[in-house]
Amino acid sequence: MFTIDGKPYINLDVHLPLHTLPNIVDATIESYNYIHQNTWQRTWQLNGEEYNCNWRHKDTSLKTAQDFFGLELKNRTVAMMWILDLTTGGYGGNLYDSLETPKDVWDSIKLRTDLPSSWDPMMNWLSDLKCFNKLGRVSLLITRPGIPTAYHRDTGKKDSEFVGHPHRQEFFWLNMTEGKDMYILDDNRNPIKFECRSAFFNHHSWHGSHTCLPFWALSFKIEGIFSQKFRDEAGFGHLDYYYK
Repeated sequence: MFTIDGKPYINLDVHLPLHTLPNIVDATIESYNYIHQNTWQRTWQLNGEEYNCNWRHKDTSLKTAQDFFGLELKNRTVAMMWILDLTTGGYGGNLYDSLETPKDVWDSIKLRTDLPSSWDPMMNWLSDLKCFNKLGRVSLLITRPGIPTAYHRDTGKKDSEFVGHPHRQEFFWLNMTEGKDMYILDDNRNPIKFECRSAFFNHHSWHGSHTCLPFWALSFKIEGIFSQKFRDEAGFGHLDYYYK
């Protein structure tokens, strides 16, 4: 398991303005036509067996809800999550590094202006965050009812394909739905539950969930370049890189 200073995750609840978070349910509903009703994330079950996710039949020509419905129905696969991007810009890569990603790439990432105005309170909340020197990609993760998110590395690779390395890939996970569980797996694939609403962790480790809710659930992955002040306050400012 890759950690942050030996910890499976860093609880950020006392370091973020969670008490001012707006309700985003109506905004999400009004943004249905902007949602990408699929994710190409490669996933595994808790027991280590690969999940029947849509990744197995990756076809970048698929774009519409009907396309993904047809993919799932024909192939008996599933996308555990839908995605709504709250930002534009960046690049096609899945991982952003505070030290290695070029400045022009970071500068190209902007909050979207084409979403319904019901997103304004959340956009203001994001703009006012003090934890980042630079706000990066913001993704709303929409978990489907009755389907666990399964386990994955954000590298998309399994154990035999991946060698860990030091990095400065910074973000925080933010839960927006009460009852939604999040876990990280130790080296023996034992799940460690997140006992918090917001957290930073090494997303090179296996994370996700083997549990699910009988209704839709929402969470965010909010990326950026953490300020040194925030890193110090959260207890990991002495780390130049995140690895073990």
